[in-house]
Amino acid sequence: MKVCLYLELESKLRGSGIGAAIKNQRKSLELNDVEYTSNLEGEFDILHTNSIGLNSLRVAREMKKKGKKVVMHAHTTADDFRNSYRFSNVIAPFL
Repeated sequence: MKVCLYLELESKLRGSGIGAAIKNQRKSLELNDVEYTSNLEGEFDILHTNSIGLNSLRVAREMKKKGKKVVMHAHTTADDFRNSYRFSNVIAPFL
């Protein structure tokens, strides 16, 4: 079994809570001798996406169509997101 860990905008989120979450997920997989990758183009059985935006949803749908198992984590709720930055209240209902 091989897992693909996907975090949209990972390079910009490394120092954030969601960046720490994916770091911990990698460590857990290593401790349990589970192969993983971040390469969406490579071979894997399960996509584990840490949802942050529309691209996460697109990737999950695309991989599901290819027969991959998909696990999605949402790290933000509409209540957390509301009033956080310009236009956040427009987007919040979709979280």
